[in-house]
Amino acid sequence: MTGCRFLNIRFMLRSLEQQAATEQQEQQAATEQKELLAAELEGSDIYLRLRNTAPGARRQLSDEEWLWLGERLDALHHNMGQRLQQLARLSPTELRLCYLTRLGLTSTEMADVLCKSVSAVSHARYRMSKKILGDKADIDDLNDLIMRY
Repeated sequence: MTGCRFLNIRFMLRSLEQQAATEQQEQQAATEQKELLAAELEGSDIYLRLRNTAPGARRQLSDEEWLWLGERLDALHHNMGQRLQQLARLSPTELRLCYLTRLGLTSTEMADVLCKSVSAVSHARYRMSKKILGDKADIDDLNDLIMRY
C-alpha cells in the first residue's frame, strides 16, 4: 500500500514539474513574441516618422497606417484599445490620442501628427480624462492609466 502511494506521489510530482516547465516555456515564448512586436514597431517607418522632431517633417498618418499602428500597440499591450473602449466609448480621434500617449508623444507632437492646434489636443485630452476617469481626474491621471494599459 505504501509503495503505491509513493509511486502515486512521484507521479504527481513529475506531472507538476512538467506543468511548471511547460508554463515557463509558454511564458518565455510570449516574452519573445512581445520583444519581436516591439522591435517591429520601433523599426517601422510609421514609428520613426512619429518620433521625428525635425521641422517640416511629414508626421501625419493615413487611415491604413493608423490601423497598422493600433494593431501593433494592441498586440503589444494586451488589447489596450479594446480595454480602453470598455471604460468609455472613445471616438477614433480619442483612441489615436491614447495610442500617441502610449508612444510617449507630447501634446505638441500629437498636435503635429493630428494636424490640430496644441490647444485643441490639450482640451481633447482633458475632456477624455473626464470621460474615462470622472470629474476629479486630470490629464496626468489619464496618462498614468494609458501607460498602465
